Amino acid sequence: MPKQVVWLSILLLAFPAAGDLLLAPARTPVLLGGKFLPVAEAFRPAVVWDEGAAVIRWEIAPGYYLYRHQLAFTLDMPHGAPVIPPGQAEHDDYFGDVEVYFNELIVRIPLERTPPRSARLGVRYQGCAVAGLCYPPQTLLYGLVGRIVDDGEPSDISAKNPLESTELPGK
Repeated sequence: MPKQVVWLSILLLAFPAAGDLLLAPARTPVLLGGKFLPVAEAFRPAVVWDEGAAVIRWEIAPGYYLYRHQLAFTLDMPHGAPVIPPGQAEHDDYFGDVEVYFNELIVRIPLERTPPRSARLGVRYQGCAVAGLCYPPQTLLYGLVGRIVDDGEPSDISAKNPLESTELPGK
């Protein structure tokens, strides 16, 4: 057996925390210059209007996670219930037993018809760093061709006309 494997085994047995870091990179926070990532870098949502569904995909930086119970969506056209995959069960000191997502989350919202050019999708989410920082809830508004920003109106959907709200299962 090579010496490296022997030493690695000894390290993992002697220091279980080292094994956690090596075996669970999704839980190791990425820090920028010793600081937490900005929320837009920790969680990168994107929306695609695809084959009868609005698809929201988050890229989640290593060491960060999203809460399932903090997901909410509004859509100003007929649609079905969001299809949200099961998350990983965790115990949160503040929220109690929760489901969370590491690395990536993809949510599909079935559409009952082709979206008009004026279609608007509101997406709300909240996430934290494993190292202890939780970000405030984020709300973004997307149009048919991308995120709506710098249009002279607030990008927070709660400041616009209310849209049909989708209640999530388990709320």
